[in-house]
Amino acid sequence: MLSSERKDRMRAYLGKTVPIRVSRRLIQNGSALPFPVCAGFLPGVTGGDGGKQGVYLLGADSPAQVYTAQVIGIVYHENGTADKLIAAPEGMCFHQAQIAEAVHFQERCFQNRVEAVYHRSCGAVIFRRNGGQIEYLCLRQIPSGTYSVPKGHMEAFESEEETARREIREETGLSLRFAPGFREEMHYELCDDIHIYKTVVLFLAEYSGAPLALRPGEISAYEWLELPHAKQTLPVPYSGVLDRAEQYLNA
Repeated sequence: MLSSERKDRMRAYLGKTVPIRVSRRLIQNGSALPFPVCAGFLPGVTGGDGGKQGVYLLGADSPAQVYTAQVIGIVYHENGTADKLIAAPEGMCFHQAQIAEAVHFQERCFQNRVEAVYHRSCGAVIFRRNGGQIEYLCLRQIPSGTYSVPKGHMEAFESEEETARREIREETGLSLRFAPGFREEMHYELCDDIHIYKTVVLFLAEYSGAPLALRPGEISAYEWLELPHAKQTLPVPYSGVLDRAEQYLNA
């Protein structure tokens, strides 16, 4: 279990630009090393395990010995204290699944969790035809009380389609086919104590008619709504995606 003090200490680095003393490069003396990412530590900073505060450096093959980068994530050790920071050259983005994949070679032996500044979720707009009208599935989320479509965080080594299918199955019990050629993205920001940049990838799928099995503790209810009511019910970023879904289905 992470203590709030330990978590707060690590989260204070998110979004910050820091100097990193690089101790491991991908390419050194002209030869490739058997590590998929560079790594190092923050000079003069002690980590939770009493050693140097470790950092994985993504997106830089052969950086200088001291390299300045932006902290974009954290790998928390749930069964230890050697949490690691994730950094990248400024302007370079890696979302939570990409980070988890990059550090898997080292972190696979630990029970860990990734927190990232850049989030990617995948899901689908699910529709049905009812009496000549197109209706969209809207799910009421228990934690927030707001409505959404089936979607969730991308995990390491998943494709966008695999994430979307898994989330649909977990939240509704449905296994559906995606409409060919339809893929839309939503982008928005969340700002609490740190700034989070969200990308949501949405596919389009037709309801099969099978009974819905809502995920306990997460989804409390669902509604089938025509376009105007769906746009009023779902958060604003969905409006453009719903309009493009309607255009696609009426083409």
